Parts: sequence; structure tokens; C-alpha cells
Amino acid sequence: MSSGESELSSSFSLTFCEKPLSLLEKLQPRLKIVKKKGRFREEANYELYLGSEAGIRLLVLKCFAGRPPHYARWIEVFSVLPEIDMGRGKIPFAGSELEALLLGLLAEELEGGESLFVEYTYDPETSKLLKLGAHPVVTRLGFLLFQLGFTWFKDWYFPEGFMEGSPKLQCEKPVCEEARLKHLAKLREEVAAFIPELERLSSDSRLGAEALRALERAKAVLQATAGSASRANVQQNFEEGFK
Repeated sequence: MSSGESELSSSFSLTFCEKPLSLLEKLQPRLKIVKKKGRFREEANYELYLGSEAGIRLLVLKCFAGRPPHYARWIEVFSVLPEIDMGRGKIPFAGSELEALLLGLLAEELEGGESLFVEYTYDPETSKLLKLGAHPVVTRLGFLLFQLGFTWFKDWYFPEGFMEGSPKLQCEKPVCEEARLKHLAKLREEVAAFIPELERLSSDSRLGAEALRALERAKAVLQATAGSASRANVQQNFEEGFK
């Protein structure tokens, strides 16, 4: 990994984002990661290149190290190249091993209440389903993030202001067990409500395959969240009993 001026020394203390990115660089030797300064002290940008810095830029990460106790840490993934060439011809980045590895490493770095933002315009299936009103968790990208431990989602489909960039998914892990149960109960309710629409869309020849895959994810989410609603209600009733 290099900075704008020089290589990081071996004695460099790994900071937020640099630990997972250094591991990614070791696991994927064809990647070169370049660090650049952010807009303020707590922010840094990382550009990921395939082959070399002079080669093709794959994506950009913006990492905010937080300002405790007022602002939590967050990571944003954006300007993602739709197709990559890892030496065996071009393949979509969406659904690739590299995408799963990158998001998995970033997810491990984040704690409860800290956000991951992922620009999803590189993923046609996720983009299409979100435009139809599907819950993020039943999309290809959202379901992957759910499997990585995120339980709260927001679709920034209409960015607020010219500096917000393209549409993106925001997701967070729960800060505690109570929050996890509430998140899962809400997910279960919203996903169950959208299943009839997915069943209808699955018969549409223009969207049949994508809708069927989303329907399978929806069923998997319902199975994974079974019992969360009742446990959340028990917890809520218990708390209200002491008010």
C-alpha cells in the first residue's frame, strides 16, 4: 500500500481501514492500493488499482475514523468498476470473489452502530430491484451484507446534495442484542409484506429470474429471523413494565 508521496514503512501503525486493506493486498497480489488524504484529519481515501497505479482503477474507499463521542466511524465504497479482469478474462465485479472478500474484510472492521455505504450502480440486479421498491435485504448486494452481520439498511436512492454521489446502500450492525432483535423483527415484517409483489414480478418475463432469486432470498431472511419478532416483543413488554 502506498501513500500519495511514499510507501508506508513496516513500522507504520495500522489505522482504521488500513488493516483490512493491507490484508486484501496480500490476498490479491494483482491489487495495488494507494492512500490519499481526505478532507479533514479523520478521513482518508484509498484507491484500488488492478495491476498497478497506472492501470485500471477498480474502486475508491473513503474511511472516516470518527470523532468520539459525537461521530461514529464509517466506510464508503464508490466509483466501482462494473467489470474486472483478474487474469482470466473480464467478469462482473458484482458477485465476484474479490467483492465478497473486500466487503467481508470491511465488515469485520466495523462495530455496532458504525456504517458501511456501498454505491450499487455497478450491480444491475440490485439497482433494478431497489427501483421496484424491494427491501434492500432481498437484493443480491443487500443479502450479502446481511450475511456479513448487518441488520439495519437504508437505500439512498436519491442522494441529498451534489456531493453525495450516486445511489448507495447504507447498512449498520446492531449496537446490542436488543437492537439486533428490533432490527430483525422489522426486517421480517417488511420482507414478508413484499413477498406477494415478488411472486407477481416472478411471472414477468422481463424480471422473472431476478425476482425469483429475490424471492428465495426473502424466504431465507424469514427463516433466519424466525422468532425475532416475538423475542423483541417480550423484551419491549419487559421494559415497559418497569416504566
